[in-house]
Amino acid sequence: MIKKLNKVDQFGIFQKYSWDNNLNDFAEYNLIYGWNYSGKTILSRIFRCFELNEIHKDYLDGSFEIEDADGKKIDQNKLEQSPAIRVFNSDFIKENLKWSEEIEPIFMLGEENIELQANLKENKDELESKSNEIAQITQTISEKEDNISHRLSQKAGEIRALLNIYPYTKLHFEHDIETVKDKPQDFLMDQKGIQTNLQKVSSTEKKDTIQEISLTVNNLEDFSEPIKLLLSKTVVAQVIEKLKEDIDLSNWVKKGIELHKEKTTCEFCGNVLPSGLIDNLNKHFSDDYENLIEESDKLIDTIERQKISSILPDEAKLYNELQRDYKTLKDSVEKEIESYNQEIDNLKTVLENKKSKAFDSLTFSKPNSNHDKLNTEIEKIDQIIQKHNRKSENFDDEKKEAVDKLRLHYVSNFVIKEKYFEALQEIKDKETELTNKQSEQKSIEKDIIKIEAQLSETVKGAEKFNEYLKLYFGRDDVVIKVTPENKFKLYRSEIEAKNLSEGEKTAIAFSYFTAKLDDKDTTLNDTVVFIDDPISSLDSNHLFNTYSFIKTKLDNCKQIFISTHNFEFLNLIKDWFKDIKKPEKNKNNPKWSCYLIERIPNNTGEFSSQLVPLPEQIFKFKSEYHFLFSIIYQFYSKPKKNFKDLYNLPNLVRRYLEAFLGFKIPRSVGLNKKLPELIDNEVHRERVWKFINQYSHNSSLPRSLNFPEFDECVEVIKIVVEAVRNKDPEHFDILVDEIK
Repeated sequence: MIKKLNKVDQFGIFQKYSWDNNLNDFAEYNLIYGWNYSGKTILSRIFRCFELNEIHKDYLDGSFEIEDADGKKIDQNKLEQSPAIRVFNSDFIKENLKWSEEIEPIFMLGEENIELQANLKENKDELESKSNEIAQITQTISEKEDNISHRLSQKAGEIRALLNIYPYTKLHFEHDIETVKDKPQDFLMDQKGIQTNLQKVSSTEKKDTIQEISLTVNNLEDFSEPIKLLLSKTVVAQVIEKLKEDIDLSNWVKKGIELHKEKTTCEFCGNVLPSGLIDNLNKHFSDDYENLIEESDKLIDTIERQKISSILPDEAKLYNELQRDYKTLKDSVEKEIESYNQEIDNLKTVLENKKSKAFDSLTFSKPNSNHDKLNTEIEKIDQIIQKHNRKSENFDDEKKEAVDKLRLHYVSNFVIKEKYFEALQEIKDKETELTNKQSEQKSIEKDIIKIEAQLSETVKGAEKFNEYLKLYFGRDDVVIKVTPENKFKLYRSEIEAKNLSEGEKTAIAFSYFTAKLDDKDTTLNDTVVFIDDPISSLDSNHLFNTYSFIKTKLDNCKQIFISTHNFEFLNLIKDWFKDIKKPEKNKNNPKWSCYLIERIPNNTGEFSSQLVPLPEQIFKFKSEYHFLFSIIYQFYSKPKKNFKDLYNLPNLVRRYLEAFLGFKIPRSVGLNKKLPELIDNEVHRERVWKFINQYSHNSSLPRSLNFPEFDECVEVIKIVVEAVRNKDPEHFDILVDEIK
């Protein structure tokens, strides 16, 4: 038996549906109630996919899953594993009955032929035995193939993750097996080779090339002679001792001379400059003095240009394996550069000191130059950068070569260790055995078909069909006759039946479906039967016939599902189920379950169907009229902001008003023409009409864009309930008493 419909997605009105664990499991007898467009037929189509072993053509992207009583789960990819299912719905009618053509016959087992039956049984027993053998071999092959496939996929995944190869699947792995299959041992590497290539592969990204340093550091001792010569020079001038002793004062005065050219008053104090002052000062700052200062500045500038700035790139720009040696050299070079630049600063200090002591001869010590060490270490750094650049230029080729070697090593190791080719040979041997068994099976099947052809009689199918038609119509009004081509054709009073009413078509279609449940391909007590709305277009008399037909003819099927939108038919089925056994008295194994199928919008405004327990009000009342009033009155008494209730409310009110005004004002006019006799206030009437007309017929736009506000629901329900009370107080009070 089918226990649950676990999930459905992208299948018509069913979107992202999952079974509510609070819902009773499907039982032997199942009743599903829902209004038109709620999803009943879509649900039957899911069941029919299992019957036909194919996805419905309108929902090829749909997915679904059922679960049986043993916990086995069957989805759209395993349709053939489902129990035997037969479905009656509009698709069945469309596919099986062409009203303007002949109907496919039903083949029934004819009169028993003892000898043929014995041969048939013997062949079927042998076929079953052969089928069991084939199933066992097939299972063995499948298990071996699954095992190999799993191992291949697992190993491919390991190689993909280890070597960062995307994509690398089982198919790629099998292709590599073909590469190594002749001599897999030739592709194996020792541990050192594996580690070397793994190190190459571990470089996750290609780095940019780096500009070489290409710097030659000059020997600071080359400046010794020019500095020594400059320091030994003395300036010839009329020395002003005070300026000689105070360099800051000397510089200030020298600047002042420039500012007071051709001026007679002091720019600082405003007094008249003493006669001869500027001439005396100029004699102190002679041409020799100026030349010495200029020569010192030029030499300072030349030495300053020997300084080395930070020229070394960060070690992070190099490949990992080069960073350690590079960092050691870089630290040493930077330390030597610092020493070299410091020596330059010392030389500059000596020269600056000479500028302040231009009238004295100074001594000089030769500088300590580390240029040889710097040049050697910079050359070593350039060698490391060259290695880095060569690797960048050949990065892709080296990495690909390493990946290829490792990949084929791991594939070869798998082939040898897992005895891959021996496992394939075992499967091949089993497949040969399977082919032989299948050949024997086909031979037996041909014998069975030959015997069954002798035992089958098309006429028996027609007789069963006519028997059911008579039960439906209560007379031999419409009958089936067998054509010379062994097809079925409909006749009425010996004349080919045409212009059949919709009710007649429904009755004929359901009779045909029921008769087919007796054919040679169906064992009813092993079959799940799903009947979707079998009373469409039938009058009340045929409605009861359909109920009786189902109850008497299908009571012994393995499991039955009946869906309907008709409240009268619902009551008949409900009473039948109640007589079987009440579920609350046998909770662990209920005989029947009842459900409501609803079509509601989700948060995005799209519609989706869901199964919920059948509301208690439907169990209680015998008419839809009572049920509708109970829902409306309940909201009137205690309004609740329940999304589902608010969504259904406009439709409920409309259906109730159609029923109430139908018997109160039995005229052949529309609901809009009857409303004025119920609601006098024109504003209230228009408000109710908009509520029931707009919100109960909105199927094209998302409901979330046109949804009744809670306050509007409260007001409209109040208007309707009080209008009914005023129109017929006695009727209203009886209704209220009944629902309470």
